[in-house]
Amino acid sequence: MDAFEDDLRIRSVAVGVFLTTFTSLAIAVYGLFTWEHPHRGVLMAAVGAAVVFGIALLVLPTEKVIRSRWREPFFLTWSASIIVIVNVLVIIDGTDESPLALVYVLPLIFAASSYPLWPTILVCVADVGTCLGVGLSDGGGDVSRAFILVALLSATAVMCVLQSRNHDRQRAVLQQISRTDPLTAVLNRRGFEERLGAALRTAQRSGEPVALLLLDLDGFKPVNDRDGHAAGDALLQWVAERIQSCLRPADGVGRVGGDEFAVVAPDVDAREANELAARIVRTLEERIGASIGIAGFPSDGTTAEDLHRRADEALYTIKRARRHRLPGLRPASAT
Repeated sequence: MDAFEDDLRIRSVAVGVFLTTFTSLAIAVYGLFTWEHPHRGVLMAAVGAAVVFGIALLVLPTEKVIRSRWREPFFLTWSASIIVIVNVLVIIDGTDESPLALVYVLPLIFAASSYPLWPTILVCVADVGTCLGVGLSDGGGDVSRAFILVALLSATAVMCVLQSRNHDRQRAVLQQISRTDPLTAVLNRRGFEERLGAALRTAQRSGEPVALLLLDLDGFKPVNDRDGHAAGDALLQWVAERIQSCLRPADGVGRVGGDEFAVVAPDVDAREANELAARIVRTLEERIGASIGIAGFPSDGTTAEDLHRRADEALYTIKRARRHRLPGLRPASAT
């Protein structure tokens, strides 16, 4: 999961707790002003439960939950509990005649501001549906009041869903921009490291190998010096396209430096990695030479740092051999 998205959702917990606490205090004041009405003790108890639940969220290790696969169930459970409490408050205060029915809007706003699209839709359906049920529960009451309340709440829910969809689209665009090299349209360093990290986490569970290839172009600087930066940029774009043509859909390629590229290949052992490196070199020989250092999980390390270090060492060995014109030196972990 995206770290920025995680941080945003973590901060939204504090916002939600503040919103819940402020609303609860306002309802408590309302209860004191209307103490002569029935069920004020139950109303105060429901308000107290909401406050205690909010405080518990600040004490419990919510950050760990949000950074796990239980993030959306956690937030949906929170919204469901708030909707239940709102239903209790409205019912004991006179169903749709109660001014507390306005509180139905708050779960919608909170969901639209911090939830992805599908959880927002679930919250909107639950909120509007329960409001409709409460409005019709008094049996023979003023149906027009229930109708207008549900209609306006439904309009608010639609706007919240549209806003959540816009947020999802904006997040997708920002994620794409933040992970893509603008020149070559392959992954940038951040995007590649995330892809490599995901491949290693999967490999640690499955036991399958992962290959990391670090590629450095030979003689790229003279191209820039002789033909200009526009020619160098065009060459980098061509190199990225040619590398991608050698890869499978499961593989990933990133530009991690000026003329440096990296490839992550899940479920590829040492022999297959050397074959892939040789294929990439042959493909690029049409216009430029390339040196490739290879490291594999788990033989060369179990972390991204280990693999980068071993692949860098293999790449440096190849570069040094070519500079000193040492024939026949081709390490098993490099091409």
